[in-house]
Amino acid sequence: MRSGRRYTSQRMTTDLAIHLLIANASQREEIARLTAWVHDLQRGMYINCVYCGHRYGPDDAVPATMADVLKAHVERCPKHPMSALRRQVAHLEVIERAAQAVIYASDQCRGHRDCGHSMEPWQALRAATLTGV
Repeated sequence: MRSGRRYTSQRMTTDLAIHLLIANASQREEIARLTAWVHDLQRGMYINCVYCGHRYGPDDAVPATMADVLKAHVERCPKHPMSALRRQVAHLEVIERAAQAVIYASDQCRGHRDCGHSMEPWQALRAATLTGV
């Protein structure tokens, strides 16, 4: 008991949720403040891509912060590792779609002994896809 009031677990949970919401809002305000501070520090500076050497500066007619400009550049810079990573992800997504098509076809053929398909490669692909191998 606290101050003559009985706290139930539901009331304590509600109080905790309210406290966490307030703390979350406070953290979001701090993040916004620090982000604005970084943008202010970068205003008037030149920023270079360390992989290809492309340079962005305060004279560019870009209505964005230098950090945002650099992030956009990194996503399309052919020499940045992020570009290679994006290409690999796109390639793996194509393989995944092909594997899903094979699995779907194998599910459609299941039970059809006279269809003439060899199920062994499809079963191996299914096992590899499901186990993440």
